[in-house]
Amino acid sequence: MVLLGLLLEKYIFLIFHFFFNLQIPRNNRLMYIHSYQSYVWNNMVSKRIEEYGLKAVPGDLTLKGATAVHIEEGDVHNYTIHDVVMPLPGFDVIYPKHKIGEAYKEMLVADNLDINNMRHKIRDYSLSGAYRKIIIRPQNVSWEVVAYDDPRIPLFTTDLDKLEGKPLPVLPTDGKFRALKMEFSLPPSTYATMAIREVLKMDTSIKNQTQLNTTWLR
Repeated sequence: MVLLGLLLEKYIFLIFHFFFNLQIPRNNRLMYIHSYQSYVWNNMVSKRIEEYGLKAVPGDLTLKGATAVHIEEGDVHNYTIHDVVMPLPGFDVIYPKHKIGEAYKEMLVADNLDINNMRHKIRDYSLSGAYRKIIIRPQNVSWEVVAYDDPRIPLFTTDLDKLEGKPLPVLPTDGKFRALKMEFSLPPSTYATMAIREVLKMDTSIKNQTQLNTTWLR
């Protein structure tokens, strides 16, 4: 499903590139461009983990304040995978010094892009780039096991429920079903579905979750 999602991101961008003269709203244009950057980043992170595993290695990138620097052989022991960042392609980023740096170049060349010339005469198409950590630790983590009987009754209140003053759901203490309720905080450009997938080791795709709901509600 992840591979399918990456391919869809690529094709969406290519369709946009072919029809860029059409009157596409600016927000949509930016969404397509950022989707392509994420598509490249996801591919490169997969290659980086396949090649070097879950440890920092010489040639990786890390942030010193807001500036990206390369991790050198002499101080690699001072870093873990949690310190490693990878760039979204653009004109204002640097790339890893190891094999993944060349992999970025090859992937962009395949899409007729020059890694050394990511500026464009149309400002919206100029990609400045950014850095994202490979692995993020969720913050403010808490969890509890709750019991319930009816799978159609919500087990928690949403932010909208809270704004509307709706009361907390009343759940039985000895219900026949059990659910894991988790709360945590993530920074921008990270996704709760991926964190839940890693905890539960199960498919979190829309298709699978829809099938689960259909099964429960029969």
